[in-house]
Amino acid sequence: MRGMTLRCMGDFEAAILSCNTAIKLNPEYGEAYCIRGVVYQDLEHYHDALADFDEAIRLAPDRSDTFVYRASLNEELEEYEDALADYDKAIRLNPNDHFARERRQMLIEEKEEIPNLPGVIGLTSPGGEGMSPDDTESHVPSISAFFDEFIEDSEPDIEECEAAIKAADNVIMLDPKNIEAYYNRGVAKYSLNYFEEAIDDFDEVISLQSDHVDAYNYRGMSKDNLELHEEAIEDYDEAIHLQSDCAETYYYRGIAKSNLGLIEESIVDYNESIRIQPDVIDTYISRSHAYMELGKKEESSKDFIKTLQMMGLIKEENE
Repeated sequence: MRGMTLRCMGDFEAAILSCNTAIKLNPEYGEAYCIRGVVYQDLEHYHDALADFDEAIRLAPDRSDTFVYRASLNEELEEYEDALADYDKAIRLNPNDHFARERRQMLIEEKEEIPNLPGVIGLTSPGGEGMSPDDTESHVPSISAFFDEFIEDSEPDIEECEAAIKAADNVIMLDPKNIEAYYNRGVAKYSLNYFEEAIDDFDEVISLQSDHVDAYNYRGMSKDNLELHEEAIEDYDEAIHLQSDCAETYYYRGIAKSNLGLIEESIVDYNESIRIQPDVIDTYISRSHAYMELGKKEESSKDFIKTLQMMGLIKEENE
C-alpha cells in the first residue's frame, strides 16, 4: 500500500492522507488502519495509534503483524502485560515470527521486576503428584498421543507445557532411556524459558541418539538464550553436518553469529537459509539488520522492502 511506502520515505503527513483516502473508499480496509497506526506511533500520537491497531485487529484478527505493532506500542506505553499478550497472539498466528519471539524474550528479561508478568512472575516449577508406576504404564498410549498433540501445538501455553513435563517425568520413571520423553520434556522446558534444564534433557537425548538433529537445534537455541553463543554455534554446526538442508538451522546460526558480532558470517548463513526456504519473513528482517550494521544501506533497504511485500503491506513491483 502507498501509505507504507510514504512512511518509509519519511513523509508521514502524506502517508496519513493516503490511509485516510483508503479508509474513506473502504471503511473495512484493515491494512489501512494498521499502517496509519504505525505512522501515528512514529509521530508519538499513541492514543490514535492504539485506536487504529484495535480497529485493524477487529477487521483482520488473523494478521500477526498487527499484533506485533500493537505490542510494540504497548511497550512504549509501559503496558507490559498487554505487550506480552500481543506477542503471544502474534506467535500463535505465525509460529515462524522470530522477531516476536525475540522481542517477547527481551521484554521478559528487561522487565522481570514487574509483578504479574504472564509467563514470568508466579510461574511455579513443574511438580505435583504424578501417577504411580502402575498407573503410568496403563496410560502410556494416551501419554504418547498427548506428546504428539503438544509438539503439533505451535505455541503451547504454560499449563500445556507443565502437563507435558509431568507426562514425560512419568514416562522416564518407567523407561529411563526413552528418547522421545526427554526430547519432549526439553521442548516444554525451552518453551517455559527453563533453558538450563532444557539443555540437560537435550544432552540426554544426544547421549542416547547422537544424530538427533532437532535436539542439537533446540540445545543450540537454549545456549544462545543463555548467551553461550559459541557453544550454540557448535551445536548448529553439528546439526548442519547431520542435515545440510535445514533452513531454520542456518537462520539460528546466523543469529548466534550476529550476537557474537560476526555480522558478515551471519549474512552468509541468512543467505543459505533464504536459498533453501525463500518465504520466511524473519530471515529477511535479520539480514536487513545485519546489512545495516555493516553500513550497506541499499542492501538493507531491499530486504526491508521485501519483508513489507511478503507481509502484504506494499505490492510487488511487477504487480
